[in-house]
Amino acid sequence: MNINLKISELKEINEVLLDKGLDFSNYSFCFFKRRVENSMLKFETLHSSDLMKRLTNNLFLNEFIHSLRPPVTEFFRDPNMWRSLIKNVFPKLFKKEKIRIYFPQCSSGDELYSLLIILDQLNLLHKVDILADDISEKHVENCKQGKFSVKKTETGNKNYEVLELETPLSYYITEEKKTIKLKNSLMSNVTFNPSGWFDIEEQENFDLIIFRNTLLYYNRQLQSSIINTLGDKLNKQGFIILGIKDEKPEKYGLKLNPFDKTEMIYRKPNFNGKWRI
Repeated sequence: MNINLKISELKEINEVLLDKGLDFSNYSFCFFKRRVENSMLKFETLHSSDLMKRLTNNLFLNEFIHSLRPPVTEFFRDPNMWRSLIKNVFPKLFKKEKIRIYFPQCSSGDELYSLLIILDQLNLLHKVDILADDISEKHVENCKQGKFSVKKTETGNKNYEVLELETPLSYYITEEKKTIKLKNSLMSNVTFNPSGWFDIEEQENFDLIIFRNTLLYYNRQLQSSIINTLGDKLNKQGFIILGIKDEKPEKYGLKLNPFDKTEMIYRKPNFNGKWRI
């Protein structure tokens, strides 16, 4: 059975979510509509009025918000980006004794754990402080647990082999029936933002921000707000990595230097003058 929500119904659903402190009004209309309809089918809730009633239950609300976020489906997705990070970015970043990394919208945790494994392989894990967040509390809890479907190991291994690191990926994995569990020690320097999603105004600036292929889910207003916030919180000569599906920073008015155009890696200029276009 298909669900085809009216604009008025989507507005009412968003108002209910807004009352819970969750604002989806700046998400792309098509994305929000598609995800809400898919989630309603998943939870066998076929009418918007029934959905709004169920959203008053906090347990269901958390499950519903979790279902709205598209999960990242692979470990070490786009391995050439990770290769560039290892060979080109890290040698410049790790001239400092300690670097700060921001991982907004960690989603299912695939990319966060990919980064942690690479840092551990390079003996750099102790030199980082990582801040992560996500709009879904369930995503955050899943990230903390480090549990994933066993099906992810096949693609993850193929991507990992491209990086030519010494220790096999299996070193970090314990299989538990149909799931895998990653080593708890990988999370030793990761903090999940207690203030919530993208609330980083009071945070110290970061040396590296990884935020890939997520901007396309938002409308132009939210895209511009997010990318400008991230640019403001990036240290001079810090790096930001966007996704190959994202637009270039100059589209949002930021004058960042292309460091690796192919992999959408940009660097903040090292000067005190105007860096916005």
